[in-house]
Amino acid sequence: MQEIDFMMDVTLSFNELLNDYRLRLETETNPLVINYLNGILAYAKANPALEDGFKIEELELYKEQIKVISADLFPAALTKNEIKGLTIPFSNLLFNCSERLKNVLEHAPEDFSILQDSDFDNFTMSCGVILNAVYGVSLDLSRALHCDIPDATGRMHTYRITYNADFINVHRNEGVKALEREEVLELLQNPEDTALWKKRFPPHSYSFKGFGIVSLTDVTTERSVSDLKTVLLNGNTDTKEPNSEVENIFKRLFNIDDLRVGLTIFENREKQFSHVSFETAPSFILGNIPEQDCKTALCSDAYKKLLVDFKTLVIPDVAVYAKNIDNRYLTDTFQEQGIKSAILHPLSNRGKLLGIMEIVSTQAYALNMFNSLKIKEISEYVTVSLIRSNDEYANRIKALIQSECTSIHPSVKWRFDSEAHRVLTKREQNKKASFKDIVFEDVHPLYGQIDVVGSSDARNDAIKQDLVSQLTRVCDIFAFAKATQPIPIYDQITHRILVILDDLERDGMDANTERVITKLLVDEVNPTMQHVSRLSDRLKEMVTNYVTETSATDGVIHEHRSNYDTAIQVVNDEVAMHLDYAQKEAQQLFPHYFERFKTDGVEHNIYVGSSISDTIE
Repeated sequence: MQEIDFMMDVTLSFNELLNDYRLRLETETNPLVINYLNGILAYAKANPALEDGFKIEELELYKEQIKVISADLFPAALTKNEIKGLTIPFSNLLFNCSERLKNVLEHAPEDFSILQDSDFDNFTMSCGVILNAVYGVSLDLSRALHCDIPDATGRMHTYRITYNADFINVHRNEGVKALEREEVLELLQNPEDTALWKKRFPPHSYSFKGFGIVSLTDVTTERSVSDLKTVLLNGNTDTKEPNSEVENIFKRLFNIDDLRVGLTIFENREKQFSHVSFETAPSFILGNIPEQDCKTALCSDAYKKLLVDFKTLVIPDVAVYAKNIDNRYLTDTFQEQGIKSAILHPLSNRGKLLGIMEIVSTQAYALNMFNSLKIKEISEYVTVSLIRSNDEYANRIKALIQSECTSIHPSVKWRFDSEAHRVLTKREQNKKASFKDIVFEDVHPLYGQIDVVGSSDARNDAIKQDLVSQLTRVCDIFAFAKATQPIPIYDQITHRILVILDDLERDGMDANTERVITKLLVDEVNPTMQHVSRLSDRLKEMVTNYVTETSATDGVIHEHRSNYDTAIQVVNDEVAMHLDYAQKEAQQLFPHYFERFKTDGVEHNIYVGSSISDTIE
């Protein structure tokens, strides 16, 4: 550590540790411990520099004394297990390290420093300690620090760093002005202003006396799980081989260099395995075969564990496993690929099997029941990633069907899904493929109709009532208009209306009659109403009521017709709802194609046949 970089005065001292020993003596009752503590304090008294402090440059002179006085912090029985060492306050220099820490650092690069390589900022941290200790500010100085250190094989391990500053004292040097409250608040409000912080904490303004303790914990497994979660859940597939990044994480997690990771998809409808078609992940169960029936691919033991019980299958030695099974298809496929140990883990969601995660190695017993326990930490993330990928693939299937076909009834959707899956698989293999005609053999059609008796007559009668009512009101309005302004047009239109009313009474309604009446109302009567409404207040009120009741679309009153349509709609809705409910129950008895149409009644078509069902063989 260079003074110019750190800017604070540092003295190495064990005063706080010795004070801790003195406090323990006040309450200790065990004579052996009392003798030990008294011995340590006597040893320190004979070496006053340990308590008074000494400069960093003198560290070599006191190495043995430090080892003796800090023995309580570094039990000999744990020196090969604990990864920790002492450090000069806020420096990168370690000393009095445990044997385990020495072994860890043995393979680190020459210029490696635990704190420096973990982005530990000595100046910022020391300022935080000063604010807490001298100015009573309650700052949380804890932060997650990690560093990566290779082992003897070059495999990288991740360690979490813990810094213990309990044995460090800090005080303001003589002649240095204390910070005002406003100045402290200014610092806290400007955490990124390095110039301001260095102005408030100039070189040699504060002194640190004591020592720190640095402890490391191997968190390679936790870090690997975190990295895997990030890759899978973020869908990180930027590399040319998306599976390679996942595979490297698995290698680090299992500590096996030749480890490979694969994935086999389970097709529930056909009860067969297939290659994953949305990622470049191999299937070691299938090898080079595109798909295979599950009972053919697995022995009875593997089939029960994976597909029935949803339990992990661990094969420590493929050769030994092959000797005790009834179907060697799986082990033969493994041996052809050089696989000598494997872990197969079923991925499921809501009781439904999605696929098999495969972890394999070319070394026998490299994968076993002990490291298979790590699967539990990661399988959830792999399952979520597979569900998301399945959803994406389902969307591709849906898009292909929509581009090639019309709307699909749920009862036959499986057949279209299967054809779309075939087309996408071929295209991903750079092979030409197009949708084939979907044909269902031996299908029996059934037709049904539910109609309202006399509905056509009822509808015509409703239309007739509306037209008669409207024409009568027009005659009344024109009679009032003639009394106010006697012009011939009122008589002409009234006469034509009376003739139409006689015809309706005598001959009834037909399509042509409705058309003629509507044309008269729209082309001649309704335009005249605007003029009539200006003749008097009474006529204005009559015309306003008339216009309010007519339809804005065609200028005709639809009161009785609307009542009829509403009644028919209610009946049809009830009948259609009953049919929809009944056909769902019927689907459970025997899958079939069903469609219905609403007219004045409800019509439905049913097509029944074993070829329509995806479950009947």
